[in-house]
Amino acid sequence: GLDPNGIAEIRALLRQLNNERGLTILVSSHLLAEIEKIATHVGILDRGKMVFQGPLREVQERQHRAHGIVLRTSDNDSAARLLAAAGIPAQRTDDGLRLPPMPPDSVADLNRLLVRSHLSVFEIGILRGDLERIFLDIVEARA
Repeated sequence: GLDPNGIAEIRALLRQLNNERGLTILVSSHLLAEIEKIATHVGILDRGKMVFQGPLREVQERQHRAHGIVLRTSDNDSAARLLAAAGIPAQRTDDGLRLPPMPPDSVADLNRLLVRSHLSVFEIGILRGDLERIFLDIVEARA
Protein backbone atom coordinates (compact mmCIF):
# COMPACT_ATOMS: atom_id res chain seq x y z
CA GLY A 1 0.00 0.00 0.00
CA LEU A 2 2.95 2.35 -0.42
CA ASP A 3 3.36 5.10 -2.99
CA PRO A 4 6.23 4.72 -5.50
CA ASN A 5 8.66 6.74 -3.35
CA GLY A 6 7.80 4.66 -0.28
CA ILE A 7 8.34 1.44 -2.21
CA ALA A 8 11.78 2.64 -3.37
CA GLU A 9 12.72 3.66 0.20
CA ILE A 10 11.67 0.30 1.67
CA ARG A 11 13.50 -1.56 -1.10
CA ALA A 12 16.66 0.47 -0.37
CA LEU A 13 16.30 -0.15 3.38
CA LEU A 14 15.98 -3.92 2.88
CA ARG A 15 19.09 -3.99 0.68
CA GLN A 16 20.98 -1.86 3.20
CA LEU A 17 20.07 -4.14 6.10
CA ASN A 18 21.15 -7.17 4.09
CA ASN A 19 24.42 -5.64 2.87
CA GLU A 20 25.55 -3.84 6.01
CA ARG A 21 24.33 -6.20 8.71
CA GLY A 22 24.22 -9.49 6.85
CA LEU A 23 20.57 -10.00 7.72
CA THR A 24 18.41 -12.48 5.88
CA ILE A 25 14.99 -10.97 5.24
CA LEU A 26 11.95 -13.11 4.50
CA VAL A 27 9.32 -11.37 2.38
CA SER A 28 6.01 -13.00 1.52
CA SER A 29 4.16 -11.22 -1.25
CA HIS A 30 1.91 -11.61 -4.25
CA LEU A 31 3.62 -8.59 -5.86
CA LEU A 32 6.02 -10.71 -7.88
CA ALA A 33 7.49 -7.86 -9.92
CA GLU A 34 8.58 -6.20 -6.67
CA ILE A 35 10.00 -9.44 -5.25
CA GLU A 36 12.03 -9.84 -8.43
CA LYS A 37 13.68 -6.47 -7.75
CA ILE A 38 14.86 -7.31 -4.22
CA ALA A 39 15.17 -11.09 -3.81
CA THR A 40 18.26 -13.22 -4.25
CA HIS A 41 16.39 -16.47 -3.52
CA VAL A 42 12.73 -17.40 -3.97
CA GLY A 43 10.31 -20.07 -2.91
CA ILE A 44 7.16 -20.71 -4.91
CA LEU A 45 4.16 -22.17 -3.11
CA ASP A 46 1.21 -23.79 -4.85
CA ARG A 47 -1.74 -24.81 -2.69
CA GLY A 48 0.46 -24.94 0.41
CA LYS A 49 3.26 -27.00 -1.16
CA MET A 50 6.73 -25.71 -2.02
CA VAL A 51 7.12 -26.29 -5.76
CA PHE A 52 10.37 -24.37 -6.24
CA GLN A 53 13.06 -23.13 -3.90
CA GLY A 54 16.37 -21.67 -4.98
CA PRO A 55 18.30 -18.69 -6.28
CA LEU A 56 16.29 -16.19 -8.31
CA ARG A 57 18.83 -16.46 -11.13
CA GLU A 58 18.15 -20.22 -11.37
CA VAL A 59 14.43 -19.74 -11.85
CA GLN A 60 15.11 -16.92 -14.34
CA GLU A 61 17.48 -19.17 -16.32
CA ARG A 62 14.80 -21.86 -16.31
CA GLN A 63 12.32 -19.41 -17.83
CA HIS A 64 14.90 -18.04 -20.26
CA ARG A 65 15.26 -21.50 -21.75
CA ALA A 66 11.49 -21.80 -22.05
CA HIS A 67 10.73 -18.38 -23.51
CA GLY A 68 8.75 -18.04 -26.67
CA ILE A 69 7.14 -15.64 -29.09
CA VAL A 70 3.91 -13.69 -28.52
CA LEU A 71 1.79 -13.08 -31.61
CA ARG A 72 -1.41 -11.06 -32.11
CA THR A 73 -3.14 -10.77 -35.48
CA SER A 74 -6.45 -9.67 -36.91
CA ASP A 75 -7.60 -13.32 -36.86
CA ASN A 76 -5.66 -15.46 -34.39
CA ASP A 77 -7.61 -18.63 -35.23
CA SER A 78 -6.67 -18.36 -38.92
CA ALA A 79 -3.09 -17.55 -37.94
CA ALA A 80 -2.95 -20.68 -35.74
CA ARG A 81 -4.16 -22.84 -38.65
CA LEU A 82 -1.59 -21.30 -41.04
CA LEU A 83 1.18 -21.82 -38.53
CA ALA A 84 0.15 -25.43 -37.86
CA ALA A 85 0.23 -26.10 -41.61
CA ALA A 86 3.76 -24.64 -41.65
CA GLY A 87 4.79 -26.92 -38.77
CA ILE A 88 4.83 -24.20 -36.10
CA PRO A 89 2.81 -25.09 -33.00
CA ALA A 90 0.78 -22.18 -31.63
CA GLN A 91 -0.88 -22.15 -28.24
CA ARG A 92 -3.92 -19.89 -27.96
CA THR A 93 -3.91 -17.32 -25.15
CA ASP A 94 -6.56 -14.84 -24.03
CA ASP A 95 -5.46 -12.20 -26.52
CA GLY A 96 -3.26 -13.93 -29.07
CA LEU A 97 -0.92 -16.83 -29.66
CA ARG A 98 2.18 -18.15 -27.93
CA LEU A 99 4.80 -19.74 -30.18
CA PRO A 100 7.98 -21.64 -29.36
CA PRO A 101 11.31 -19.81 -29.45
CA MET A 102 12.69 -19.29 -32.95
CA PRO A 103 15.56 -17.42 -34.59
CA PRO A 104 14.96 -13.89 -35.93
CA ASP A 105 14.99 -15.03 -39.58
CA SER A 106 12.20 -17.51 -38.84
CA VAL A 107 10.17 -14.79 -37.14
CA ALA A 108 10.56 -12.62 -40.25
CA ASP A 109 9.43 -15.55 -42.45
CA LEU A 110 6.44 -16.09 -40.17
CA ASN A 111 5.48 -12.42 -40.48
CA ARG A 112 5.69 -12.55 -44.29
CA LEU A 113 3.51 -15.71 -44.34
CA LEU A 114 0.82 -14.03 -42.24
CA VAL A 115 0.83 -10.79 -44.25
CA ARG A 116 0.70 -12.69 -47.58
CA SER A 117 -2.35 -14.48 -46.17
CA HIS A 118 -4.05 -11.10 -45.67
CA LEU A 119 -3.78 -11.10 -41.89
CA SER A 120 -2.85 -7.90 -40.09
CA VAL A 121 -0.03 -8.47 -37.60
CA PHE A 122 -0.50 -6.31 -34.53
CA GLU A 123 2.28 -7.70 -32.37
CA ILE A 124 5.24 -10.06 -32.56
CA GLY A 125 7.34 -10.05 -29.42
CA ILE A 126 9.46 -12.08 -27.08
CA LEU A 127 7.68 -13.64 -24.14
CA ARG A 128 9.43 -12.08 -21.18
CA GLY A 129 10.59 -14.30 -18.37
CA ASP A 130 9.49 -12.25 -15.37
CA LEU A 131 8.78 -13.88 -12.04
CA GLU A 132 5.01 -13.75 -12.58
CA ARG A 133 5.29 -15.70 -15.84
CA ILE A 134 7.67 -18.17 -14.20
CA PHE A 135 5.26 -18.70 -11.30
CA LEU A 136 2.33 -19.29 -13.68
CA ASP A 137 4.35 -21.71 -15.82
CA ILE A 138 5.45 -23.74 -12.77
CA VAL A 139 1.96 -23.84 -11.25
CA GLU A 140 0.25 -24.64 -14.58
CA ALA A 141 2.71 -27.47 -15.21
CA ARG A 142 1.53 -29.09 -11.96
CA ALA A 143 -2.18 -28.80 -12.80
